[in-house]
Amino acid sequence: ASIEIKERVPVFALKANNRMYLVDEDGMVMTEVTIEPKNLFIVEDQVIEDYGIMENLPNPKLFAFIISTQKQWNSKISSPIVLVKIPGKASGEVQFVAEEGWGVFFDISRPVLSQLGNLVLILNREIPAKNRTQLAYIDLRLSKWAYYCYKDSPCEVKPQQPAEEQVPTGATK
Repeated sequence: ASIEIKERVPVFALKANNRMYLVDEDGMVMTEVTIEPKNLFIVEDQVIEDYGIMENLPNPKLFAFIISTQKQWNSKISSPIVLVKIPGKASGEVQFVAEEGWGVFFDISRPVLSQLGNLVLILNREIPAKNRTQLAYIDLRLSKWAYYCYKDSPCEVKPQQPAEEQVPTGATK
């Protein structure tokens, strides 16, 4: 009998519930780390949920999509990825955040290449490079439509202010 040994290599860091984990290309949570790794991109789970060490992530399609998009991104988009956000580990969508400050929402059920192609078209035809730092997000989750939104416009979703900070519309503090 022979034993085959395969080294597990982390492909991204997963930030969840104020903890950081290293994840390999098979979607297995390898280990917890205490410092943010410099050479890996970060996937941030926006939902408070736990992950187990040596546990396979529950949605292999989501993490395969993230890895595939990350591998192809730099050959198509000039602004590197600084963060990836997921709304829970079972999600069917993902948001990539570019160094220029804008995000793009993808639907993981559609091919990476076609969605990245659509993103390139929108960036080249609709959003001049000089305006990209003012871009909030591009939404590619719908198959036939794409939406984009600039910062400080009505379509931008901002985090809720704490209750004591909220001021009624038209009022001043």
